[in-house]
Amino acid sequence: MLAFCWAHVRWDFVTVARTWPEQEGWVLGWVERIGQVYRLNDKRLAAREEPALAAAEARLRACVTALGVQGELELADPTLQPAWRRVLESLGSTGRA
Repeated sequence: MLAFCWAHVRWDFVTVARTWPEQEGWVLGWVERIGQVYRLNDKRLAAREEPALAAAEARLRACVTALGVQGELELADPTLQPAWRRVLESLGSTGRA
């Protein structure tokens, strides 16, 4: 997982909240999801031996995959606000763990 990519994506979401405060609730949901990626990565890094390492890696990958699926679902909405669309498109640049 490239943490700097997720930090950039998180910043994109925070920027939306600062620019359009009425969208803060939507943004906070995404910021929490990204926070979960960081928490799971910390657990993966702390795991030193199998099978704990493999299990931690699987949980992290599942979380990142779920983020991608959620982003794709939201991007498929033709009524999606343009600001949301731009930030969701930035999910594609994370390289997905």
